[in-house]
Amino acid sequence: MATVAGAVAYPVSGLRGGVDQANARRSHGVPTCASARNPLVSKSQGAIRLEFRNGLQATQVRTSQSSKGLRWRACRKPVQVNAVQSETASIISQHELHGGAMLSVSIQDQTVLLRCSPPANASGGWHTPSLVMHWGVTEAGSNEWKVPGNSTWPPGTTEYKAKALRTSFTAENPSAPHGGDYVCSITVDKTSTALVFCLIDQQTQFWHKAPSDSDFKIPLSFGSSSGGSADVAVPEELSQVFAFLNWEKAGRPALSPEESLAAFRQAQKDVAARLASGETLAALLKESGLDPSLAGSVPPAPAPPAPKAPARKAPAVVEKVPESLRNKYAYMKWEEAGNPDGADFGAAAEEELARALARGLTLNEIEGLIDDRSKGKTGAERLNVAPASTNGNGNGHKAAPSGGGGGGGGGASAAQLLSVEIRDYGVDALFEKEGGISGGEGGTPDWMINKIVDSEPGCEKSFMHRFNTASDLLEESLGSDDEGSFAALFVWLRFSALRQLVWNKNYNIKPREIAQAQERLTGILQRVYKEKPYRRELVRWCMSTVGRGGEGNGGQRIRDEILDIQRANNCMGGFMEEWHQKLHNNTTPDDVVICQALLDYIDSGLKLDVFWNTLNTNGIDKQRMLSYDRKIGGEPKFDEGQRGGLKRDLTKYLQTLKAVHSGADLNSAASYVFGYSQAKCKGSEVHVKAVSEVASPRLKELLEYCQAATEANRMALLQGGAQADPMQVLRVVVNARRELKPHLSSGSDLNGRLKDVIYLDLALETTARTLLEGSMSALASLGPLNLMEGVALALESLCLSSGSNDELVLCLKEWKQVLAAGTGKDSWALRAKAVMDRIRGALQSTGERYNARFQPIADQMGDRLNVDGHVKSVFSEEVIRGGGAAPLSILLNKLDPVLRQAADLGAWQIISPVEAHGFVEVVPNLHDVQNKVYDRPTVLVAARVTGEEEIPEGVVALLTPDMPDVLSHVSVRARNEKVCFGSCFDADAFKALQGRQGDVLRLKPKGTDLTVEDGDAAMLGGTATPVATPGSLGIAIKKREWCGKWAVSSEEMTSEIVGGKSRNLADLRSGGKLPEDIKLPAQVAMPFGTFDAVLADAMNAAIKTDLEALLPMTIENLDAAKALVRQLQAPPALVVALEEKVKAAGLMWPGDEGPERWAQAWAAICGVWASKYNERAFLSCRKAGLNHADLCMAVLCQEVVPAAYAFVIHTVNPQTDDTNQIYTEVVRGLGETLVGNYPGRALSFVTNKNDMANPLVVGYPSKSVGLFVQNTLIFRSDSNGEDLEGFAGAGLYDSITMDECTEHRIEYSEDPMVNDPEYQQYILSSIAQAGLSIEQILDFPQDLEGCITSTGDLYIVQTRPQV
Repeated sequence: MATVAGAVAYPVSGLRGGVDQANARRSHGVPTCASARNPLVSKSQGAIRLEFRNGLQATQVRTSQSSKGLRWRACRKPVQVNAVQSETASIISQHELHGGAMLSVSIQDQTVLLRCSPPANASGGWHTPSLVMHWGVTEAGSNEWKVPGNSTWPPGTTEYKAKALRTSFTAENPSAPHGGDYVCSITVDKTSTALVFCLIDQQTQFWHKAPSDSDFKIPLSFGSSSGGSADVAVPEELSQVFAFLNWEKAGRPALSPEESLAAFRQAQKDVAARLASGETLAALLKESGLDPSLAGSVPPAPAPPAPKAPARKAPAVVEKVPESLRNKYAYMKWEEAGNPDGADFGAAAEEELARALARGLTLNEIEGLIDDRSKGKTGAERLNVAPASTNGNGNGHKAAPSGGGGGGGGGASAAQLLSVEIRDYGVDALFEKEGGISGGEGGTPDWMINKIVDSEPGCEKSFMHRFNTASDLLEESLGSDDEGSFAALFVWLRFSALRQLVWNKNYNIKPREIAQAQERLTGILQRVYKEKPYRRELVRWCMSTVGRGGEGNGGQRIRDEILDIQRANNCMGGFMEEWHQKLHNNTTPDDVVICQALLDYIDSGLKLDVFWNTLNTNGIDKQRMLSYDRKIGGEPKFDEGQRGGLKRDLTKYLQTLKAVHSGADLNSAASYVFGYSQAKCKGSEVHVKAVSEVASPRLKELLEYCQAATEANRMALLQGGAQADPMQVLRVVVNARRELKPHLSSGSDLNGRLKDVIYLDLALETTARTLLEGSMSALASLGPLNLMEGVALALESLCLSSGSNDELVLCLKEWKQVLAAGTGKDSWALRAKAVMDRIRGALQSTGERYNARFQPIADQMGDRLNVDGHVKSVFSEEVIRGGGAAPLSILLNKLDPVLRQAADLGAWQIISPVEAHGFVEVVPNLHDVQNKVYDRPTVLVAARVTGEEEIPEGVVALLTPDMPDVLSHVSVRARNEKVCFGSCFDADAFKALQGRQGDVLRLKPKGTDLTVEDGDAAMLGGTATPVATPGSLGIAIKKREWCGKWAVSSEEMTSEIVGGKSRNLADLRSGGKLPEDIKLPAQVAMPFGTFDAVLADAMNAAIKTDLEALLPMTIENLDAAKALVRQLQAPPALVVALEEKVKAAGLMWPGDEGPERWAQAWAAICGVWASKYNERAFLSCRKAGLNHADLCMAVLCQEVVPAAYAFVIHTVNPQTDDTNQIYTEVVRGLGETLVGNYPGRALSFVTNKNDMANPLVVGYPSKSVGLFVQNTLIFRSDSNGEDLEGFAGAGLYDSITMDECTEHRIEYSEDPMVNDPEYQQYILSSIAQAGLSIEQILDFPQDLEGCITSTGDLYIVQTRPQV
């Protein structure tokens, strides 16, 4: 077997957290340049030239031993400049790279010239002399990398795996500082259509790539200017679509016939250029919403005619808007706005009418619609909606705003949504290192709960009192700055928002006073968001329960406008008057719902059931309306003549209500960000300025689409018809949130307007959640890739809402990678299933943190405030459902069976294939019952199994939805004890099992399935296997005596003085049969009996007395025994002897680094001895009938191998008992995440012993963290009870590193073990071959643990017979 050192050529990457290189990749830690230049970029026929320019500050990136290996590095954003012509080699593009250098590309003839110059400050951060170009070319009709013929290779070029070439740079002026410019010249063949490449810094092992981690791709064109596209027949429809899109970008100008023809011809040229760059005709057709099959049956295109008039796919000749019609429409808009003084609506009217003409409406039709709209007729709002999309894939929209930034009104239909650009913003900018909600550290904040409860009676007067009290308490909590008190305020505010607290009681309050109290509270929350980033997630939750509020006249208009509405529409009595009195006395968020219900009533054709449905859906019934201080007991009774005016006036009034009560309403939030005005009412008017830093045309376009789609969906529900494409709306919503993201993370308060941006983001988050919840049936019917895209969008939205979101973002990054790869590879579904499992783990962790933080507070506060018992008990659950995690979880449940079927996984993973028959016992988690003794054969159905637990006595089967590793402790115990053990992937099937409490079931495992049948209680006899007594099972521990040596070398190790871990490695080391490429760590051991000798030393006499007092040992005394052992002191003779052996073995001696380092080592040794009293170990001994007192613990001392990967090998497949098949699991970092209690699955594979070169991956990794530690020692338990025949004691006792391991998030999207098939095959076959070699040397099936370093060395750290 070849040495795995060959792996050093591959990138060992994918670490997150703590490692400087990995951290630098986050958006908040990417090294930035001090300055950047905008060089001219020009293009002429000829060569490609890559250049780096001086003048940029380099940023040094520190590396550590733990982070060696390649790192993919995305370039910074390309510099965009205008093209100029040049007769010589000219630069066609430039990119700023990581480290502060500028990459330039120029082209001349067939020569590719690369030039790079180090940054001005290059001493520590840029290593130009070691820069290598990793490159290839593409040819016509394919985007795959090709290796050109060797006649074109520059000197010194080497071939890399027959897939790419590598060419080094050479110094152009060696005498210049740092070598001056470095150049590389390449000649390309004329058949090449593009040069593709990335750059490798061999010294730092960075891979420099283009934006979004893609390869650099430079289109090539030799010969005619057409780029070879003249012979390609292009469908006329495709050129029309391109012409239309160009016309849109130009602002939809009116065109003459000659201009339309010129636009069409330019579009033809654009299509030809795209084809010349290597894109296929089918791809362009698909992108444009046309049938891709047209690519195979297109006749040669004749000279293009002028585009036809309706022109939904090309710019049309648009009639000009007559001035009389323009003035008529402008006057109507002025009236609708409330006749504001000095306002001119002429330009807005002309723009809307021009869009209507472009959509194909005639002047007569438009005039009729204006007349209908002035009368309030439904459907006339089409004037407010932009032209229909020409893009068959529904890729976007443009809808006119209402109220400046979008108030959404109007009756847009789904068919009227126009295309809007969907962008990929990348993933790294999503990382937030802080701001998340903790898991309840610090306990319940009793002091804050007491203050809230004491304040509640006074807060029942009005919202003004409640919000002012909340402001006071919030200011007080900021003094202690503890999360618990802040969380208590949120719980209280949410109870209020859920109508669990009294909103008003015998108190007449002015709306402006409520608005001012809200303004004060939200202003404090804004300050906290800016100044305390670690509280941002809690701030968002608090703001979701409170309206925006505001100073000035906004609140007062709630009183003033309602009376004007009544007078203008002749509805002074009845329902409207009752509502008026309620509004005058004490306005509340219920008024927003009532106003919306009235609008739905009007839009439905005056159907009262629609009115009540809107109210009831939002938690308002007749009883609640009668409970107001000013009761509402009637129903609206409008007539046809009132509909139009009330529709117009209530739509505007809804904006007034939302301005105070509904901060997170989309239309209201958009209006505040983009600014709006309201005309005078009772002498007051409203002018809200736009948030200029945020209110971009791009954001406006996205919001207009969201608003129009939301309104279209509402009208579709009321009047029937198709709804907007949920996937496209979700894309737009996520794009809009990405536009807001930089402003929300900048640390600026945006001149006091930050809260308006937060409210807009909350509104978009709600839009995404509501859309997902309402579209599950439609989404579930999509194909796998579309459904996976839905998951990606939902996950991205959740990332945008979450603080401390590393895990979510890494999941998204890998998910997008799987999605981009498509379904072409055999392993796509298996890989997607692993990522999905990791996402589910992250969601579960979020749920656990929320429950730990909020539920204890809700229980305590809810009891004291007399909150409804159900609302209180499900508080944290409903908080989770109110965020983005719940719809994402539902989407994953829809996708899960699709992936399982595609991966041929079935509904079960059978870990221990044993038939079983017993009574069903349903438990929340295995840990809580592991020390229980069941008195009858029991089928344990456990919702949670981590892998570390012991299987209780009397259990014949264990079923769980969790997925512990096949080689975890509980899995090994199940197989050894002949207990049926299976993981259920089907949520419905597991729920059915949970419903069988007390029933008798018979389980029959077969392959990847488990047959569940009704059993026969009479056959079971009613009792389980009797509890074992010492020796009753024929298994016994032979107690070992101390050999008189404190420490022994590897050569001295025998079965009488050390356990199997030490002895087996010693045998391998001394046998001379171990292949040279398998390494063993240096080791010494503290033999059996050393613990007893230490305990017997006079310095530990008191501890010995206390320990003996606990005998005979019981489960209740275990913790006390462990605490005593950890207090032992080391006899001086032991320290001297151990130092001698450690140094002789070539290991580091901790004492040389100071007494505190030796103290760390001694603490680890005592920790190993203390693990004799682990609960799991004690229970295992009791179950097997072993005498716990006979257990002796040797301690194996080894150097810690700096593992890039760790593995466990079973040379006989433990799932099938196939002796010809090796089963292996691999994790990143140290092996503790594999054998310990770490959620997620390892990468697993099987290898047939007669086909060692072709390992088969059967499961991809989903573990979220890896453990890493450097330059230290590990002390391993090595007891006399670990390798007994019939008793698997492995894993019962602890192995402890002298230095604490650190956790790092694993980035599988950059892990070559996952992404590089060639690397994966080589490493996995090398691991399997090592296992087979050792099995052959020891002549018995083996259970091995080992690792691979970042330099490719393979180590075996322990081996034992496979039991």
